Amino acid sequence: MTSPISDAQNHASLIDGCRLSRATTVVIPHSDMAALDRALSDAPDAAIVVSEGVNSMSGELCPLAEIAQITHRHGALLVIDDAHGVGTIGEQGRGIASMVPAHMRPDVLIGTASKALGVEGAFVCCSQLVARFVRNRARGYVFSTAASPMTVAAIGAAIEVLESEPEHLASLRANITRLGAAATVSGLPVAPSKSPIFCVRIGQTTRALQIAAGLAGAGLIVSPIRYPTVPRDAAMIRLCLMATHSFDQIDELVLQLRRAMAQGRATQGDTRLKTNLADADPVPTRKKDADVHTA
Repeated sequence: MTSPISDAQNHASLIDGCRLSRATTVVIPHSDMAALDRALSDAPDAAIVVSEGVNSMSGELCPLAEIAQITHRHGALLVIDDAHGVGTIGEQGRGIASMVPAHMRPDVLIGTASKALGVEGAFVCCSQLVARFVRNRARGYVFSTAASPMTVAAIGAAIEVLESEPEHLASLRANITRLGAAATVSGLPVAPSKSPIFCVRIGQTTRALQIAAGLAGAGLIVSPIRYPTVPRDAAMIRLCLMATHSFDQIDELVLQLRRAMAQGRATQGDTRLKTNLADADPVPTRKKDADVHTA
C-alpha cells in the first residue's frame, strides 16, 4: 500500500486526508530534509510526500526545490497544498510552484479559492491519470455538490484581477516588507516571513488570549492560536495581512502589539494562580502533545 509521508506541521485538512487513505502515515519533523530522505528510503512500497507550500500558522515557505529533489530521486509522488500561496506569492501570485524550475514542481498541486481569491471552492493541478483517479476514488470529491456557475465565474474574475491588476499584489508585498521591518525595529518576537502570515510566538495560552483581547480593545483583530492547534505552551498570535491594509494600520498594529505584550508580561504572574477555561484542555488529554500533530 502507498504510504503518505507527512510534515509534522501540516494543516488539519492534510492530516485528515492522510487518515482517510487508511494507510500507515509516517510523520517527519517539520522541514527536515534528512528525515524525509530516511523515510523515503525506509518506505516498503510507493510513497506520497505531503506538505504545505506556505505554512498556515507561521507563514514559512516550504523548501520546495529540496523536497522535490529528494522525493523524485526516490521515485515518490509529491503533493503540495498551496492554499496560502495562491494569490500571494510567486509570479503574478501563482504560488510556490512558480518559484522553482518546472522539473522541481509538485506532481499534484492543491489550491483553494477561499483565501486570497476571496470566493470558495478548490482545485487540483495534476496529470490526466491522477485526475481520473481523483474523480472516481476521492470520496470528498465524488459525493460533494458541484460548484455553482456563479462561483466558477467569480473564481475566474478573481484570477483576471490578479493577472491584469498587479498593483494589488505589489501592495500586499509592500505591506509584508513593512510589517517585517517595523517588527524588527520594535524588537517584537515576530518570525520573518515572505508571505502575508506572520507568527508571534507567545508560549502560555492565557497570555496569548490576553494579548489578543488587548488588541481587540484597540480595534485590531488577530488570531490567538492555542492547543490543540499547536502543542501545549506553544501558543502564538497569528497575523495575516491584506493588500488593502495601510502602512498607518500596520504601524498601529506594531505599536499596540508592543503595549499588549508588555501588559501581558506584567500580569502573567497573577494569571498563573487562576484556573479558567483558557487553562483547561479543550479536548480530552492525550498521551503526549505530539499526538495532536500525527497524521
